[in-house]
Amino acid sequence: MTVVVENTIDVTEPLVSATRRAFEANEIKEGIFRNCDRKSLRNLAVVDRQWSEAALDVLWYEVTALEDLLRPLGPVTSTNREIQTVIVHTVTPPSRPNRFSTGSTTTTTSSSVTEITYELSPSPTHRHWLRFQRHYAPRVRILRFKVIDTRKTRSLVNLLLQMRSFEALLPNLRVIHWDTLCNIGLAEPMFAFAHDVVQELNLTDIQEHCPDKSITCEAILTRMPKLTKLVLEILPDEKYIPSLISIMEGLTSLQSLTISPFSNMSEIVSCLSGLQKLKELHILSGNRFINVHSPFSLRNSNSSYFSVLERITLSCAYQIASGFFCCEVPSLIAIRVVTSIREQPSDVQNILRTISGSCPRVTQISLEIRHNTIDLSALRAPLSPESALTLEVLSSILQRSSICSFSIQHPLPFDVGLGEVETIASSWPRLKSLSLACDPYLVQQPTTSYKLGVDAFLPFVRHCPDIEELGLFIDARSSAIPSNEVLDALPSPFTKLRILSVGTSVIRHEEAIAQFLSFICTQGCIIKQGVSWFEQYGQHLGESARKWMEVNRLLRNLLAVRIWYERKLVLEMRRLQANLCDQTK
Repeated sequence: MTVVVENTIDVTEPLVSATRRAFEANEIKEGIFRNCDRKSLRNLAVVDRQWSEAALDVLWYEVTALEDLLRPLGPVTSTNREIQTVIVHTVTPPSRPNRFSTGSTTTTTSSSVTEITYELSPSPTHRHWLRFQRHYAPRVRILRFKVIDTRKTRSLVNLLLQMRSFEALLPNLRVIHWDTLCNIGLAEPMFAFAHDVVQELNLTDIQEHCPDKSITCEAILTRMPKLTKLVLEILPDEKYIPSLISIMEGLTSLQSLTISPFSNMSEIVSCLSGLQKLKELHILSGNRFINVHSPFSLRNSNSSYFSVLERITLSCAYQIASGFFCCEVPSLIAIRVVTSIREQPSDVQNILRTISGSCPRVTQISLEIRHNTIDLSALRAPLSPESALTLEVLSSILQRSSICSFSIQHPLPFDVGLGEVETIASSWPRLKSLSLACDPYLVQQPTTSYKLGVDAFLPFVRHCPDIEELGLFIDARSSAIPSNEVLDALPSPFTKLRILSVGTSVIRHEEAIAQFLSFICTQGCIIKQGVSWFEQYGQHLGESARKWMEVNRLLRNLLAVRIWYERKLVLEMRRLQANLCDQTK
């Protein structure tokens, strides 16, 4: 019996090579696109249709220049035109001319002004516009633009508006980052791209206030009514407040707000406290440091007070920040307060006590001093030992065992001993990040105390298994290293620690310190040294930084050797077990 097998292979169809199939995998293409610059992406866009679609999605996901947006319609050209202006000056004689008057006199002056016009050359056809509308505009998700030349920006936007249909210019646009307004109210070029689907607006303008800017702010509500995130980096002039309040009351979907700190924020905060979806509030200036100077005087305190707020940043003194937490904030998780003055321990203790009492769900606290904003001459003025922070300052917040991140900056080192560090570590077993004034700048004044040595890290080995970042100010000048008995009694070394911050800690005996740290750290951990809140520091701090960098280098090598020996030990154990199994057989 003969069996006939039908050949189902189409010999006319070319076989796709394994290499080509591999490059058509989405994961490989995404990896290639992530490592390509814009010029390379343009080259990939002409490989074939499949690669073209993927490359264009990456190229047009974010647009940072109006010229790039107009490129599919043609090149932008500029033309200079001289415009002559003639000014006529007429001098009228007095109302009662005498017999010697000769009547009115006229003089003329002329001047030339250069006018620059922008246009697309050659002029795009309807086919060009349809191509832009179908293949390019729908891909744009983020528009990031800074206005440098106001006249050019308006001209380029007008070119788009002259050709647009009734649909939105960029229908799938979700995020707008716009830097500097043109001060023309409702005619702002930014609004040419605004529509109902935009979810995030980041507006920066540090020019002086003018009425047209208030009109622009109010128009945000009608042009982008479904915003969920709003960043307003504007000059904090009190004249903006009515416009800002009208925006906040109308943006019912707003979940995140960043706003420059006005000297008096009471009216704005009272308005924000009733928003039902606001989860993040950041009262902080990006370009300049400006503080809230007036205490928070809230209205309608009987209503719900930030019922869903989870994260807050305040730029003010600790005493003023304490007023923000006058009522319970039930959902608040992360708190960051940035000050510009040298806070007293009583102010630090008061704000931590207030936070502990009004924020039942808080897990992250950061008390900072703004970078490079304090007068360095004032910084050098010595402080009394009573100005140092002690364990008593933390007593109220130590009762919150749920704290997983705590950071504080202070001019003086923390005045705590090893036993008190043990108390801190045991009180916060869920810690993932801790920094206790690890970079004080007053480390050379006579009253500065040095109570902690390298053994201050050990309590966190015992009590905080999940810690990833740890910052302490220690005195590593002593050669006293914990004994082997102490190290052997530890449950295990740090398993998740990535960053060990020593700030401005003093040090000697780099080799001994690196050897000790190799017993409690794991591979991948790095030593972070230096100051983090101003750039100028003395020669002593620079010398310490150099030594800690040497410790970091030695530690990296020691950990690599330890990992190698541990692997060899595992292999040897397996070999011995295999030999035992063979002998038993």
